[in-house]
Amino acid sequence: MTGYLLFFAAALAGVVGHRSRFARFFVLTACWLIMAFNTSNADFAGYEYFYEFRIEEWSGLNPGYVLSERVAWALGFDFLQYRMMMSTVALLLIAWFVNRYTRNGAIVLSLYLLLPFLYDVVQFKFFISAAIALFALRFLIDRVRFFALKYAIAMLLAYSVHPASVLFTFLLVGLLGRGRSARVSFAITVVIFLLVYTGIAQAVLSGLTDSIKAEAYFAQMSRFGSIPYLISVGLQVFIVYITQSYTAEVFEKADRPTLSVVRCGEGHAQEGQDDAAARFLSFFDSAVYSFLPIAAFIPLSIQNFYRPIRSASILFFIYFAIMLFEQRESLSDRGRTFLVLAFSVWMIGTVFLVYYPVLDLVVAPELTNNLLWS
Repeated sequence: MTGYLLFFAAALAGVVGHRSRFARFFVLTACWLIMAFNTSNADFAGYEYFYEFRIEEWSGLNPGYVLSERVAWALGFDFLQYRMMMSTVALLLIAWFVNRYTRNGAIVLSLYLLLPFLYDVVQFKFFISAAIALFALRFLIDRVRFFALKYAIAMLLAYSVHPASVLFTFLLVGLLGRGRSARVSFAITVVIFLLVYTGIAQAVLSGLTDSIKAEAYFAQMSRFGSIPYLISVGLQVFIVYITQSYTAEVFEKADRPTLSVVRCGEGHAQEGQDDAAARFLSFFDSAVYSFLPIAAFIPLSIQNFYRPIRSASILFFIYFAIMLFEQRESLSDRGRTFLVLAFSVWMIGTVFLVYYPVLDLVVAPELTNNLLWS
């Protein structure tokens, strides 16, 4: 019961105190307590076995992940202490990224707690990798000096922890203008769907991984089970697209350029959270279309290929927080109403879609099996 109370209290605190630093700290602390002190979940035993027996070569044990284990071994940590260490690092990366681009970090972290945090507790290795990949976007958004090199290094690190993080590189289309990004993303999406449904993608990708991963990722393609997930992803893109149209409408009436043209050139990243939020919006207005080609892989394996979209949803949450609370003047009343209602429908539907089938497998074990209260 304690785990459930903490979970829902933190979720509520983040929504009610969306701009409160205390609420932000409380939600982040709740995430850490639930994740770091979890003692049993669907993947826990496997991770623990490989760690305790110091197995370094096996399917899914990638160099970056093994390196993090070696650091913990050198420090004399047991497996639970290792999870504490890595959950601290990864959650701080996520919190830093969120706080960089919005003053309303509490509500973003609260939404992250609701989705996809509970899956991150289970799929711990991918969680670490995704945290690095999302943090790496800071270099693209802010266009810091040598941003391309820094981004490449960060993505190599993420890839070394979990190869599926390579799918986050589709977000590079955020560097293109909105129109070009949409056209490129749609074209890539069509190509990927053709490769998937002709079996070419499975044949090629199976040759790039070991037999165990090939069996898990490519052996059995979903026919209709992937449709709700594809609809969820499509709705995310649709919400941003329609919100963009409302934004353009307001700015056209005011005879001003839209927020989407606010870009900072290489080496000229400005200071201040307003500038950071504007840069984020400029990037995400284009990057959101990258969700489509990533989603095109979902029929291959829903749970494995929906993961990047699930993790990248934190970008969608930041967008929602900025547009609703920090850029209110850029949306008409009708635009704000659409954003709130559409986002609520998407959030409720997606949480139900993702968690309802696994309440006993994912949700209950993570909120009840904890060193602090069980």
